[in-house]
Amino acid sequence: PVVSLQGRSFVSRVCGSFLANLGLNEMIAATIEDYEAIALSLARNPERLTEVRQKLARARRTAPLFDMDRFVRGIEAAYCRMEARAREGEMPAPLGIAEL
Repeated sequence: PVVSLQGRSFVSRVCGSFLANLGLNEMIAATIEDYEAIALSLARNPERLTEVRQKLARARRTAPLFDMDRFVRGIEAAYCRMEARAREGEMPAPLGIAEL
């Protein structure tokens, strides 16, 4: 499991997003002190580490983050919508997969 420190960098936002998507919000630290506390807690408490690992394993089977078929359908739909916008003479615009 990964412990992430909230921040404004791309990497911290992506890591936090992945953890939240997996239902592992307890692995996202708000401060460096929280980060250290989470890491030490996992290192000192094997049972807690096992619980987090099991939660991650369960999430891999059910989380949208790992649902490649869903992702492919969504991205294909986004590409179709982009092409339709171009054919209609519309300007490019933000388009999220979730809204399709």
